[in-house]
Amino acid sequence: MDSMDTVDRALGDPGGQVIIDDEVVKLRRKPEIDEPVSIEAPLRDSIPSKDLGCPSKFRPTSHTSKRNTRRRMEDRHVILHDLKAYLSSGLQDKLDDNEHISLYAVYDGHAGVKAATTAAAHLHEQLAASEHFKMDPAAAIQDAIERTDKIICENPQDQNNGSCLVLNLIKDRTMYCAWLGDSQSVMGRGGSALKLVDPHNPKRDDEKERIQALGGNVTYWGTWRVNGTLAVSRALGDFSLKPFVSNHCDVTTVLLQDQDDFVIVACDGLWDGITLEEGVKIVYDFVDDENNHDNLRSEEHTSELQSRKISR
Repeated sequence: MDSMDTVDRALGDPGGQVIIDDEVVKLRRKPEIDEPVSIEAPLRDSIPSKDLGCPSKFRPTSHTSKRNTRRRMEDRHVILHDLKAYLSSGLQDKLDDNEHISLYAVYDGHAGVKAATTAAAHLHEQLAASEHFKMDPAAAIQDAIERTDKIICENPQDQNNGSCLVLNLIKDRTMYCAWLGDSQSVMGRGGSALKLVDPHNPKRDDEKERIQALGGNVTYWGTWRVNGTLAVSRALGDFSLKPFVSNHCDVTTVLLQDQDDFVIVACDGLWDGITLEEGVKIVYDFVDDENNHDNLRSEEHTSELQSRKISR
């Protein structure tokens, strides 16, 4: 993936400039190719650029991302093996040095990248700052989501953007899986798929009833949509659709067992192409193949999921 924004030179003198994501970007001549060049924002706001913290707390991970037909990559992710290492100095006393707390999240943006970018930059700190963090992590997650949503909705540049999210907070031998919208997480447990998420879609009867009770409507336009526009019923941002689009998350709490092998965390772009069970089987098959053992921590691992989905 390009690490710099690229813009086709259309009109104006060479060396002209435009503003993208509040950054000055120089125009360049259009390459001599038949296909148009897209504008793709780099994942510069996904965290981290490198792993921080105690190496003994690092968990084996693999990640990949692929832009769909949109002009920009609107999704973000965070991989925080050692959460304490990513907190500001004012929050360092929230975690003990010997605690092993990790956070893995995907923010699936829509109508722009601002909401997902803000969530990736702030939600983990809002989580640690919550008064509930020590004793009730599930309540702390909801608290962090509400605070992050407020940051997004109070910024005129961000408030019309939105983002689904799915996150896994691992604390000691307990994992908290929280979500808004249709991004999903699934666990591989003893060779089988353990479903963790029930996506927030307006086609769900309980979600439809909630929206209608608040004065909103759910209509079918290619898919079920809130007020005829948004195809998810809970998300960060989307200020103009509140309170119909809720920021109240659901949380699944899992007591980790010895047969829990891995977790897949992904936006709907993956799950629209493969089932949870297929995704888990792909990972198990990849790991079982000894030829892949040198690549278990590389992008090749998750790229296999992408390639299987795209081939459908």
